[in-house]
Order: sequence, then structure tokens, then C-alpha cells
Amino acid sequence: MYIFYMKLLTSCSQSLVLVFLVCLSFSCVTHAQSDEILDAMIFDGVLLNKTTTGRLQEQVVKGMQLQSLFGEEADNKFLVMPMSFPQPELPDISGQEISAYQFEINELERREGHFSPQLIQNLLMLAGLYQRQGNHLEAIALYQRADHISRINYGLYDRGQLPIIEGLIKSYLAREDFESVNEQQRYLLFLSQKLHDQGSMEQVRSLAEIADYNMETFSQSLLVTTDPSAISMFRLGGMDAPGAPEYARQFALESLYRARRHYADAISTLIENERFQHPRLLELEYKYLETIFLAGFRGELIFNPHYYLTSARVSANLPNRWTCLRRNNEGYELGIKTFERILAYLELDESTTDVERVRARIELADCHLVFGWQDAAREEYAQAFARARELALSPESMTLLFSPEIPVQLPLFTARPNSREKFSISAETPLNYSGYLDVSYSINSNGTAGGIKVLDKSDRDAYKVADRLRRYLRNAPFRPYIIDGNLVERDQIEMRYYYTFQ
Repeated sequence: MYIFYMKLLTSCSQSLVLVFLVCLSFSCVTHAQSDEILDAMIFDGVLLNKTTTGRLQEQVVKGMQLQSLFGEEADNKFLVMPMSFPQPELPDISGQEISAYQFEINELERREGHFSPQLIQNLLMLAGLYQRQGNHLEAIALYQRADHISRINYGLYDRGQLPIIEGLIKSYLAREDFESVNEQQRYLLFLSQKLHDQGSMEQVRSLAEIADYNMETFSQSLLVTTDPSAISMFRLGGMDAPGAPEYARQFALESLYRARRHYADAISTLIENERFQHPRLLELEYKYLETIFLAGFRGELIFNPHYYLTSARVSANLPNRWTCLRRNNEGYELGIKTFERILAYLELDESTTDVERVRARIELADCHLVFGWQDAAREEYAQAFARARELALSPESMTLLFSPEIPVQLPLFTARPNSREKFSISAETPLNYSGYLDVSYSINSNGTAGGIKVLDKSDRDAYKVADRLRRYLRNAPFRPYIIDGNLVERDQIEMRYYYTFQ
């Protein structure tokens, strides 16, 4: 009898353990899927005004359309979300278009041979069609053939190779073949150095374009997966799998470092040639600023590419440690030096307006704030306000610069999570919104949002969206409100945030 009870107890224990593991794995998977959905959200905020009845009324916003994502009959909508967010539909490329180019290529080969230079353009057009169709293997084969014909006819290094390399990078990236992308980007830089003289304006343009390609690669490869639990699994199992999320994000950072170097080289070339009023100099400085800022959070980006500004605080559960990490970030000193150069350019340029000069000084203060140096930020904001008064800016300009109605969330030089910029959507593009949340919150003199309360929402079951909105507001500091040169707390900011899923 004793043995019977022991076997029964062992059997029950195993069953309980099995049930526990199944529930735990389901919970983790569900959580990861929900995070993946929420990472693809966009928040658009508008100011709310109180009427005499106390009800909240929204300001008029162009292009806003409310549309239910899940339909009116769905209960517990955020429990029946699709497993992944909707993917863009590929264009419908007709077989006739592909057949027409294939026929033209066959005719050219028959008349002029397999290495006719006239084949190159047709091969590129056909590769582009396959690329748009999502058939990247065929596209790569055609780009490689076009490259071979180009080398035979025009030599090893020719400007005509540039669109071929760009096409290869795009298809390799779509296939997540990061080693080949890396190889093609290195060759693109090498070809640029061969084609342009050192220090020439042509080289500046080429370096800027290559850096932009690197940043595009960084953005795409960083978001290959958003599941942190998958990263932990690959850490335990090593880095052998080419599709490992950590591997993809490490590759993304390599592209980021290359972009940073190329932007710096382009800026140095312009400065050495004393082209301080070159139309692209300020643009390059801001792009360089973005790269050094992101590179400073490389560890957090690998773990969570969306909310990297708060991931260290959450994972370590030590606010003081996170403040120390942010203040000693290697990007801080480089960022301050970048803004000092920007201010110098603006002072030298006679066409710069007073508002532009003051705005740049405010952005310098923002940089101090983002990296956690509140005292330095406070001093710089005060200097910017004093400078604005000295220049006798209009009351309208003073309000827009120092106390705008809609809060300004930082940083401005890189895309924030759950924003239009994150998905390269312009402010003028109309979106079909899934719903909205009305919230109130305060911003203290250090730019931190607090006291976040949900006042109303279009969907009573949108609790996960509300949680994400709170995280969105707390993720990064806001620009503090400045009255008479003093940083003040602003209470009872009431906003309506429309949301949709990209």
C-alpha cells in the first residue's frame, strides 16, 4: 500500500509540473505575441479642451479616421489579436511584364551576344520586378549577372555598379543574409573611394549616401524579431543559427557604427574645406548625433530595440544604476560637442534667424536632459531663455519655444517607439485609427511624466493599449515648461491619443 501511494504521489507531482510548465510557456508566448503587436502601434496625440459641461472635446485633426481593427462583434479584443501584426501586401506584378523583359533579354543575347552592355539595364529592370514581387533569389541572380557584364564592358570600378550593389543589398537584407549585406556595404565604400578624389564634394555626397544605406540596414535588421525570450534561448544555445535575433541585432549595430564613421568622415571633409554653410552640413550633424546616441545604448538595443531607454531600469530594478549609466554614456560628450558645432555654424551663417539660433540652444539643453544631467540642462535652458529675451523674440515665438501647449517629448534627433517616425510615416499621411485614449498627466521640472490617469477610451477592453501608452509617456523625458526663465511643473495636461497598428 505504501508503494502504491508513493507511485500515485509521484504521478500527481509529474502532472502538476507538466501543467505548470505548459501554463508558463503559454503565458510567455502570449506575452511575447502581445508585445510584438504593441510594438507595431502608433500613437498620435492631440490636445483636449474642457467645455462648460466638463466633457472633453478634441481639437480638429486633419486626416484622422476611426476604424475598428477587430470588428464590432469581438469580445475581449486584445485576447484575440492575430499572432503577428499585418504585413504589407506585395505588389501584383503581372507575368506579362516579366515575360516582356525576358523576351527582350533573349533577343539582345541573340543579336549582340551574352555580354552586350545593352543587357545591363534590362537585367536591372527585371531584377527590380522580382524584388517587388518578393522573389529575391531571382533578383540576386540577375543583379549578379548585370555586375558581371558591367565589369567585362566597363572595367572593375565603374559608376554603373552603384545601382547594382544597392539592389543586392536590398535583396540580401530582405533574406536576412547579413554577411552578404556586410560584404556589399564594404564594397560600396571601396568603390566610392575609387571613383572620387579624397576630400572632394563628390566624396562627401557618396559618404552621406552610404551612411544612409547603413542606417536603413540598421533599422531593418534591428527589428527582425521583438521577442526577448528568444534572445535568452539563443544565448544559452550559442550563436550558430543565422536567424538568431541577437545575431541580427549585433549585425544591426555594426551597420550603425559604419554609419557613424561615414557621417563623421563627411562632416570632417566639409569642415576641412571650410564649407560651413554647405546645405547638407547641419543635416549630417543631426544624423551623426543620432548614431552616437543609439550606439551609447547598444546593450539595451540588443535586448529591446523599441524601449531601450527604459530596459536597463526595468531589468536591473535599480534607478540609481540606470541614472549612472545614462550620465556616463559615451555619446553624451560627443553629443554636446556636436551641438556646439551646430551653434557655431548658425552664428557664422548670416541667413540664420534668431528663432533658429535659440531653438538650437534649447536642443543643446535637451541633450543634457536626455542623458540625465538635469543641472546642466536647467542652466542651458535659462541661458536660452535669456538669449531669446535679449533678441526680443515675439510672444508667439516665446510660447512655441518655451511653453507650447502640446508637450515635446525627447529626444528629437531619433525616432521614438510607437511613433510615426519609427515607421517612416509623415505627419501629413492620413491613418485609419483603431481607437483612442484620453489621458491626463503632469510633467515635473525635470521633464518626467507622472500621475498618468486614463480619463476615457473608445474601447473598454483596451487595457493593454493603456499600459503601453503609460510606458510610452514614461519612456523618455519631456522638454520642461519654462516660465520667466524658470523650469516649472505643469499639472493636468489632458491629451487624446489616437492609436493604430502599423
